[in-house]
Formats: sequence, structure tokens, C-alpha cells
Amino acid sequence: FLKLYPDKFTVIAGEGRHFRVVKTSDGPAMRAIREIEDLLKHPECDGRIEVTRWRERFEEELGAFYDFLLTRPDRFVVLPGRGADDFRVVRTRDHLAARALEELDHQVGDASFDGNVRMPQWNEVYS
Repeated sequence: FLKLYPDKFTVIAGEGRHFRVVKTSDGPAMRAIREIEDLLKHPECDGRIEVTRWRERFEEELGAFYDFLLTRPDRFVVLPGRGADDFRVVRTRDHLAARALEELDHQVGDASFDGNVRMPQWNEVYS
């Protein structure tokens, strides 16, 4: 239930069936989100980011960096790399825009394209 409201609560997995809940508007979660989003805004950023001193500043309340990212699909998409610590992060809206552009490019590039773009699940996928 709480995961349905990521703008209000962050659910942090614990051991077994235990978890913690942090109010999103309170301190650490929002500070972490802002910091991550600021890192992703840099023009030279390829999505491989590191939040300075995550363990010291955030881990106790928010969990491991990677795990925290996964609790915020409303904000971030984690793209796996070659190893456990090799991943890229993109903002969800940027990822969705890239997927939409890819779909549009595919349709327009098709030899049978008639000038009409068809994306019947637009609202479910991209909004």
C-alpha cells in the first residue's frame, strides 16, 4: 500500500519481512533525491553517479544507495551494467521520453508508415 504513494513515503527493505518507512517530505529522502537529480543534470553525466559519503550521510535511514534508487521508480530508472556495482541511473521522465522517441522513430522509419503515429497505450506507458 505505502509503495503506491512514493511522493509521501519511502519504504526501505530490511531483513526478512521487516521494513522501515520514511516520510518523503522529511529530510534525508528528499535531500538524497535532490542531490541525485543534481548529479544527473550535469551535461557530462553518463548516469554513473556516486553520492559523496552516501554511507555516512544517508545509509542508516535510507539503506544502500542502489536499494534506495529501486524504491523510487517514480524518480529513477536503474540500468544494469556489467557487474553488481556497475549500473547507470536516469531520471524516470528522461527514460520514458527516450522510449517514446524510440517508438516514434521506429514507426516513422517503417516503409509502411502512412503519416499517422499509433501509440494506443500512451496514457498507461508514458503519462
